Amino acid sequence: MAVEEGAEVIVLSDSNASYLRAARAGNLEKALDYLKTGVDINICNQNGLNALHLSSKEGHVEVVAELLKLGANVDAATKKGNTALHIAALAGQTDVVKELVTNGANVNAQSQNGFTPLYMAAQENHLEVVRFLLEHSASQSMATEGAGVLSRNERGGRVRRAPDVPPPPGVGCRFAGAVLENVATRHELCMAGSART
Repeated sequence: MAVEEGAEVIVLSDSNASYLRAARAGNLEKALDYLKTGVDINICNQNGLNALHLSSKEGHVEVVAELLKLGANVDAATKKGNTALHIAALAGQTDVVKELVTNGANVNAQSQNGFTPLYMAAQENHLEVVRFLLEHSASQSMATEGAGVLSRNERGGRVRRAPDVPPPPGVGCRFAGAVLENVATRHELCMAGSART
């Protein structure tokens, strides 16, 4: 297999891969053991996911807290530009989101496609995460800047929609308009739209 000149090739040793698996599984003791043997706390897999990203996605707040305490880069980004906060917000991991923000995560970080953690949480209707991010200075204007507002159609595809327009009945309730103004009212509008079907 040919490799382009200047291309970054990430080769994980067994220890590195095992460390990432331990973090993803929430096995703090094992992850710490690998760190003691010299594994880089910020080592990434081929997609740019590190232990903080993996443990954040799975909701392992104890692992997240310890990694941050030991110096993990709170705003390290994947190849697609997602930070641990993006990943936790998308997964609805409220406790992890709180831990990351408390430890200095950038609430307005944008991925390569312009998405912020607020946008991602709203897309999945994680209202507690949305509220928390808004209370901690997440920008509503940046949440959808350059990304448009998306909802899912009946076939699972994504459809661009204006921020103030709730999805039509039967389309579902996944739209970033939930972040605007009053989250509770938006949720009620969405639920009312879903009840009409």
